[in-house]
Amino acid sequence: MTGAPNKESQSDSWTAPSDGVAIAGRSLDRQRLRRTVVGSAIGNMMEQYDFAVYGAMAALIIGPLFFSGLGADAALFASFSTAAVGFFARPLGGMVAGHFGDIYGRKNVLIASFLGAGVVTVLIGLLPTYATAGIWAPILLVSLRLIQGLALGGEYSGAALMINETAPPKRRGVFTSIVAASGVLGIIIANLVVLTFTLMPDDAFNSWGWRIPFLLACLLVIIGLTLRVRLLETVEFEAIKEIDSTVTDKHRWPVLEAIKENPRGVLTLTGMAFGVGSLFFIMVTWMLSYLTKNIGLHRSTALLIILVASIVYLFVTVGTAALSDVVGRRPVMIAGAAMFIISAFPFFVLLKTGSTLIVLAALMMAFFFIGMTGPFAAIMCELFNPRHRYSGASMGYQIGTGLGGGLSPLIATSLMTASHGATWAISLYIMLLGALIAICALAMPETAWIKTQPSKSAAIMDRLDRSRS
Repeated sequence: MTGAPNKESQSDSWTAPSDGVAIAGRSLDRQRLRRTVVGSAIGNMMEQYDFAVYGAMAALIIGPLFFSGLGADAALFASFSTAAVGFFARPLGGMVAGHFGDIYGRKNVLIASFLGAGVVTVLIGLLPTYATAGIWAPILLVSLRLIQGLALGGEYSGAALMINETAPPKRRGVFTSIVAASGVLGIIIANLVVLTFTLMPDDAFNSWGWRIPFLLACLLVIIGLTLRVRLLETVEFEAIKEIDSTVTDKHRWPVLEAIKENPRGVLTLTGMAFGVGSLFFIMVTWMLSYLTKNIGLHRSTALLIILVASIVYLFVTVGTAALSDVVGRRPVMIAGAAMFIISAFPFFVLLKTGSTLIVLAALMMAFFFIGMTGPFAAIMCELFNPRHRYSGASMGYQIGTGLGGGLSPLIATSLMTASHGATWAISLYIMLLGALIAICALAMPETAWIKTQPSKSAAIMDRLDRSRS
C-alpha cells in the first residue's frame, strides 16, 4: 500500500482484485443517499447518546450509588472503570459486527447493534443500587456495560461505511464526517438531558432523577429503529457479491484478510483511533469530573460548558472533512494533532482561572482542535478493500478507541492523584496523544485521491440502481 504526494499520481490505498471490485462513475440515487445519511447518522447519534449518558453519570453519580462502600477517590475510579468496561468490550463487538457485515451486508448488522445498545441503556436505568442489592448492583452494572459495549462495537464504523460507500467519490470526506458530527450531537443531547435533571434537588436526583436519562432511550430506540429498517444495503456491497461469489462464503474470515493484506492500515488506524478517542473522552468524560471537583464549578455549569463547547465540534468536523476532500486527509489530521501539542500546557492554565467564560473559551478551543480530525471517519473506510472493509475498519477503530476512550479517564485520574492535583502530567499525556496522531497520519497513505478501476461492476451498479427505482 503506497501513498503519493498529489492527486494525479496517487494509487489505490488498498490492492484492488483483478476483477475490479472497486466501483466508480456510478449515477448516484440521491434519494438513497439522503436515506442512507439520515438513517446512519441518526442511528449513530442515538447510540452515542446511550454511551454519553453513562459517561456523564459515571462522572457525577455512579460511584456513590453503586460503590458507596469505597472512599470518594476510589468510588470515582471504580465508576470510571465501569465506563471503561464498555469500551474494552467494543473491539470484540466490532470484530463480530465486521465479520457478519462483510459477509451478509451492512444494514442488518447496524439494526442489531442499535437495538442491543438501546435495550441495555434502558435496563441500566432500572438497576437497583448498592443500598438495595449490595454487591449484585455493581455486578449487574458491569454485565450490562459489557453487553452495551459489544452492541456498540460495530456501530460507528458500520454507519460510516454505509455513507462512504454511497457518497459521490469526490465528496466522501464531508458526507462520511456527518457520522462523527451525529455522534457528538448525541453526546450534546445526552449532556443536555443530564443537565436538565441535575437541576433537580440533590435528594430527588440521587434517588430517582438519575434514572430518567437512561429510560428515555426507550423512545430513541423506537425512532431510530423506524429509520434503520428503511435503509437500503449499499449498492457497492451488492455489486461486490455479484462480481465475487466468495464474498458471501460463510467460512472465510474477513478480519484475517484485512490483517494479512493491509497490516499497515490496521496499525495506523488503531494508533490514530487511540489518539483521537483518548483526546475526545478526556474532554467529554474526565473533564466533567475535573471541572466540578478541582475547579469548583457546579455540575450543571460544567455540563453546560461542555455542551456548548461540543457544538463547535459539529461544525469544525464537517468543515475540515470538506477541506480534506480538496487538500487531502493527511494535512488536516496533522494540523489538528499539532494544535494539541502546542496548546496542552496553556489549556490547563486557562482552566485554572476558574472563570466560567475563560473555561468555556478553553473548552471551545479544545473541541475546535478535536474537530480538525474530521477526515478520520473517511480514512478508516478508505484504507481497506471492500471485501473486508467492515472488519478492518471496525477492528482498528474499536481497538484504538476502546483502549483510548476506556483508559484515558482512568489515566487522567491516576495522573492527577499521583501528582497531588497537578496537571503537568496530563498536559504531557495530551502532547503524546497529539504526536501519536501525527505519526500515524504521516505513516498512512493519502486516501482522498483513491482511483477506482472501471470494470463490469459499473453495469451491475446501473442495473441495481434501476431495480431500486
